[in-house]
Amino acid sequence: MSQVSDVCKKTFGSSLNLKRQNTTQAGEGPPRSEICEMPFIEKGDLNVHYRCHTKEMAYSCEVCGKTFTSKSSFVTHEKFHRNERNYVCEICKKAFFLKHHLDVHLLIHTQEKPYVCVVCNKAFSQKIGLTYHYIVHTKERPFSCDLCGKAFSTKSILTGHYRVHTKERPHSCDVCGIAFAHKNNLNRH
Repeated sequence: MSQVSDVCKKTFGSSLNLKRQNTTQAGEGPPRSEICEMPFIEKGDLNVHYRCHTKEMAYSCEVCGKTFTSKSSFVTHEKFHRNERNYVCEICKKAFFLKHHLDVHLLIHTQEKPYVCVVCNKAFSQKIGLTYHYIVHTKERPFSCDLCGKAFSTKSILTGHYRVHTKERPHSCDVCGIAFAHKNNLNRH
């Protein structure tokens, strides 16, 4: 059942998205890390984020040894090893490890954009898009390469950058075998 915001008159598919929009429209800024000022949509995400500053890794994969700050990331990672993609989009057939990831993906098809920037009002269908967008306003680059000193706005970009130094190419084509440093390059190939 869709719900309409009293503030902006937009229609939302869930009460959670409506609540998030009303909070944004009321001018309440997102909670921020006291260490790096990184904004977060939900306080729980901020609490998990603090572990990246303390280097606290609460979960460790027995298969590959990779460590994680949050249980949800760890559980998703375990499903990756088992290639467990039980949640399939009926529109485009893309498969996901978690139902939540499918739910977020479905917003792409509905054109619903419940995550709105409190600075410029730009809207996003996914929370991660808004989180990364805030960096445009803050110009934050809290992740720096310990080999060359270059700074990046996200940990994933830094991880990709390290491949410049290591020459690692973990993404290879199943058809011709060409390997790529970044998955998006493989997808374009």
